[in-house]
Amino acid sequence: MQIERDGTEDFTCTHCGAVYEMSETPAHDTGSAACEVCNMIMMKWVDSAIPLFRAKKSIEDAKRRYLFLGPSSTSRRVAAE
Repeated sequence: MQIERDGTEDFTCTHCGAVYEMSETPAHDTGSAACEVCNMIMMKWVDSAIPLFRAKKSIEDAKRRYLFLGPSSTSRRVAAE
């Protein structure tokens, strides 16, 4: 079964700054999605369209940057943007 996707939009993890492309499926469910870089919950949903996340850049590069700079660097980087 192929699931058609509507448009996509950029989504940034608020914990580490990893950038994803997000789209939604027509299916509805309850769940959550964890970031591939920091493993924190990025989004929770209840009986709504299921979001699909796809990394826009190398996850390995993002992990190295996150580990090098540390979790506290996110607030400084986001404030600077």
